[in-house]
Amino acid sequence: MEIKNRRSLWIWLAAGFAAYLFCNGVWGIPVTAWIFPVCFLFVSRGFGPVKGLLLVALAVFAGAFIHWPGFFAMDNPIEQVFAAVMSLELLAPYIVDRIFFPMFVRDGSAMRRFAGTFIFPMAYATMEALLDIFRLGNTSYFSLTQIDFLPFIQIASVFGQTGMAFLLAWFASMAYFVIDSLSRKTEKGESIRKPVCIFAAVFVLVFAFGGIRLATCQPEGPTAKIALAHGPHTENHGGEWDDVDYDTNVEHAGKAIDKAAAGKAEMVVFNEEALDIDYDKMPEMTKFLQAKAAETGMYIVMGFDIEDPAEKKLSRNSIICFSPEGEVLYDYAKSKLIPLMEVGTYEPGDGRVNQIEMDMGGAKPKVSSVICYEGSFTDYMNRLDSDVDIHLNPCWEWKGIGMAQSGPVLIRAVERGYTVLKPTYEARDMVRDCCGRMIAEDNPDIDGYDSVLFANVPTEGCKTIYNSIGFIVDWMYAAGLIVFAVLALTRRKRI
Repeated sequence: MEIKNRRSLWIWLAAGFAAYLFCNGVWGIPVTAWIFPVCFLFVSRGFGPVKGLLLVALAVFAGAFIHWPGFFAMDNPIEQVFAAVMSLELLAPYIVDRIFFPMFVRDGSAMRRFAGTFIFPMAYATMEALLDIFRLGNTSYFSLTQIDFLPFIQIASVFGQTGMAFLLAWFASMAYFVIDSLSRKTEKGESIRKPVCIFAAVFVLVFAFGGIRLATCQPEGPTAKIALAHGPHTENHGGEWDDVDYDTNVEHAGKAIDKAAAGKAEMVVFNEEALDIDYDKMPEMTKFLQAKAAETGMYIVMGFDIEDPAEKKLSRNSIICFSPEGEVLYDYAKSKLIPLMEVGTYEPGDGRVNQIEMDMGGAKPKVSSVICYEGSFTDYMNRLDSDVDIHLNPCWEWKGIGMAQSGPVLIRAVERGYTVLKPTYEARDMVRDCCGRMIAEDNPDIDGYDSVLFANVPTEGCKTIYNSIGFIVDWMYAAGLIVFAVLALTRRKRI
């Protein structure tokens, strides 16, 4: 399988590194995510197994180090090293492919080599499925770079994020298959027309389905006007944020709520940890927000970072929802805490996800809510009922993390068929419907932290196949990979 023309392999490595450098992080040019896996496959398969994989690892590490500055908002090169190390997860599918792919191509027909194209995408999709459960960072999720490619991402309503990952990686594997076959002019003059037609037919069906879903899945019911707001601006000094005093928090929250009410919003949702409050001040703050909810007749969903000045107990990352009558509907604490950053600092919640029927827009939509990082986990989001219409996902995102955090939260909307509202801090506020279409967005770091974003939100979601069979499709790639690995080992034994 090793290629004799080493000069061409170095060109593939350079092209792959350039594409990988711009596929995520600071730049995030989505088309490059279709290019770099093709290039890296030529490198991993063309050189010897050790050298090829080491070169890919070096390219991934260097590229991630460059395109993920400020990943943990610490303003320190150490965080770039950490992000680069996490990105080495991407090597896993290349390692699996390098072990089993040669067993399909050795003395094989065109169709047998075509069967080998499924090794890499199944390994890639399996990696994303595993990382969706044991998630630390999002630096290896290149399927999520396609979040604005609407016809493509509709497949997530059937096959989930892993379906997107499979197709993205299969494109790379097939590109290698075609280029390699043409360069060899295929053994025994065999035609590759049939494999190419199968591949093309699948992608035509995927985009046809996406186009049909976008055309037919249009919210027709009433809408509710909902506002997204933020906590007061605070400066970051090497990963530490300045404290905001109680009176400033009260004044800022009051003005934002009044702006939302003046815009005739029925609900206002603040970002994660919008207000930094001491435990002993929470009763007073709660009474203030209850009074504002009753005064304005709005639902108020406020994010809190509740701290103990004496540091005798852990902090609490929570969101509290107040009804238009001023009652506390729920007090939810973040359960999925970020390793290293939150574990050991915050008290975890009980994991009971809120799903409440609310009265908005002349309808009674079912509204759910989790906090930031939690919305990334497919197993955690599977706790939601299939009839959730609106999902609130308050976040705290900063410039360095970019779409790495937003992508998983937003694709869950397509998977599960609800409209997602994601107010955040320093990054992009977004409201997207069940097809991933943008309803409203802004950037508080540009528009100001006293800005309020209004969105007319559909009060009815849509049904998706993934809601019913999500667990099955997430793991069918792992099952398929095992089958192909057994077939490859059996073929090797015969040879």
